Amino acid sequence: SKVARAEVLGEYMVPGTFVAYSLADLAGKLPEFQALGAVIAKRDRAHLGLGVSLWPSLETLYSLAGLQGLTYPLVVQPFLDSARDLRVVALAGYVEAYERVNPHSFRKNLFQGGSSQPAALTPAQENFCRQVMARGRFPYAILDLLLDPRDGSPYLSEISFKGGLTGARLSQAEFHRRIAALEEDFILQWETSSKTRP
Repeated sequence: SKVARAEVLGEYMVPGTFVAYSLADLAGKLPEFQALGAVIAKRDRAHLGLGVSLWPSLETLYSLAGLQGLTYPLVVQPFLDSARDLRVVALAGYVEAYERVNPHSFRKNLFQGGSSQPAALTPAQENFCRQVMARGRFPYAILDLLLDPRDGSPYLSEISFKGGLTGARLSQAEFHRRIAALEEDFILQWETSSKTRP
């Protein structure tokens, strides 16, 4: 759920990200967003970029919502124009990243016409991913990062456990094999620890 991610991991997302559960939530943020410009709205539980929309301002989104019902909840965040979009695959000691590029759309994902190219993660970016995973207590994850064009700061855009790996070097089969190994290791540790408890 995009909403659950934003509620739990919002501190790692673009500053100003919030969850709107109603028209009143959008209205309450209008003063804060007046000078911020364009916003992205993400419909909960929509995949492949199909629930993501770009609005010139929060006022525009609010005005539409006032005229016709929107499907709530929505994750709303300031739009980072020209941000780089990295997908990071992290499980156990394995980490790889690739950049998703689409010069014709703000949506960079491959399903929406983007292309991919390998990307090197900086130590700071990898550390950021590990912090996000530690906060959620995730042993593995597929993270989408936005890199701020002003200073390169990473922000979490999405996180999942079974996202597409089309641009990755790691195959789906190998990804699933490594997850199964993590699960087996966890079960073994749990069984061992339960035998040593009083």
